[in-house]
Amino acid sequence: MSEAASDRGAAAADAATGQALGNGGMEHYQLLCDISDLNHLFRQSASVENLLDATVQMVTRHLYSDVCSIYLYDEETEMLVMRATAGLNPESVGQVRMKLGEGLTGMALKELRPICVSRASKHPDYKLFVGTDEEQFDNFLAVPITRGLNRIGVLTLQRKKRTKFREEDIRACRAVASQLANIIENARFVIGLHTENEPPHVPVEQVWHLPAGLEVIHGQVAAEGVARGPCRVLDKERTFEKLQQHTFDRTYTLDQFDEAVRQTESQLEELQSRVEEKLSDAASLIFASHLLILKDRQFIGTMRQLIEDGQNPPAAVLHVARQYIDIFTHSTNRYIREKVQDVEDLITRLLGNLLQDADRPTGLAGTIVIARELFPSDLLQMSSEDVAGAVLVAGGVTGHVS
Repeated sequence: MSEAASDRGAAAADAATGQALGNGGMEHYQLLCDISDLNHLFRQSASVENLLDATVQMVTRHLYSDVCSIYLYDEETEMLVMRATAGLNPESVGQVRMKLGEGLTGMALKELRPICVSRASKHPDYKLFVGTDEEQFDNFLAVPITRGLNRIGVLTLQRKKRTKFREEDIRACRAVASQLANIIENARFVIGLHTENEPPHVPVEQVWHLPAGLEVIHGQVAAEGVARGPCRVLDKERTFEKLQQHTFDRTYTLDQFDEAVRQTESQLEELQSRVEEKLSDAASLIFASHLLILKDRQFIGTMRQLIEDGQNPPAAVLHVARQYIDIFTHSTNRYIREKVQDVEDLITRLLGNLLQDADRPTGLAGTIVIARELFPSDLLQMSSEDVAGAVLVAGGVTGHVS
């Protein structure tokens, strides 16, 4: 074929792809619609890996890209690790690693800006990872995934030489990265499972004469404002601390454990949907975090193995929970340390379902809740039920629930 014919063929290919990409921006719009529904996609995913795989497939399809990959950043090692790919050698997942600033992908995250080049192999910062089969895809786009200034990871797209990335692709990918940030932050946490200033004391001033026998109780303010309503005392018998001290006389079965896991998953999905509707997507992410832990194969798989080896299910659940909490507590990663209470919250719910005496607050609209201990999920649930206020008789205002 002559050079002129080849050029005409390339021009025709560019025109066809350009028409698809620029057809009123519909594909980009549809991509954003699909990405905004990632919570639904997550509920259909059996694991974090499935969620990330579904995401790269979605982006590849809508942006007509030959390759889409997601890299997550590990703050402890300061390394970017490929966690999902569509188009490259699937054996590269978990194996391709680079330092912050290394290669075009690392540079995008270090400098917190998109990097788009049409001949990546000629760029001075290009780095080829042998075995990924990426050498055939020379058009390259990398968009950092961030929350504020916190580095989460990088979304990369690659195409063969004929089809360059356009400005609308960059805009679409930045929007996608923004939508992905919260969910991937939770995904990064679950994948990471494997691998102090206190506000001034604000006294409550007595501005009226109290009836005889009543007194003002001084506390610390976690949220400004005034609330009034009937009190409801919640005495949580199944706190994580009490569960650890409990002796389980009854023997449970593996089938009962599996049913408790299914029941817990269903409850979390329902709560996530309810909080999304009444509060916000961001508020509901705490339940997404619990679901990610629950769907983690190593977390539940270790429990199942202990049960199959003859351990009573409640004891197996607490044994694994203590292991994870110990790992989290001693982690140098602040984000991992903050997840201790999420594990306690999830385990308390799971054991409540297993023991069939889950103690979760309901019917609290308009009340002032008084409790010794509440998990963040309790507060979110109460907020969605329009609780007037809450008083905790233990802990401080800097705690996770604040």
